[in-house]
Amino acid sequence: MCTPAAHKPLTASGVVKPSGGSLVALQITGGDDAATVTLYDNPAAGSGTILATLSVAAHVSDDFCPCLPYVFAQGCWAVITGTTPDVVVVIL
Repeated sequence: MCTPAAHKPLTASGVVKPSGGSLVALQITGGDDAATVTLYDNPAAGSGTILATLSVAAHVSDDFCPCLPYVFAQGCWAVITGTTPDVVVVIL
């Protein structure tokens, strides 16, 4: 049986998943200014191998859906910049 994907809304930088898994999709909507989200293969900090980066202008949305899930071995950490962006990460 397949493992169902989970979506996780984020409002600030922090841990997405504390253990290994897969990135299925990423969406960001800019708030009152430009925004960026960067995902790292690291359960505790914004450093190490970058899984994905998305940047948008104020009040603009973008998404990233890889053809195959991006595997992260250690965990997943998000670094978010901008004023009140909406970020959703879909993981396995």
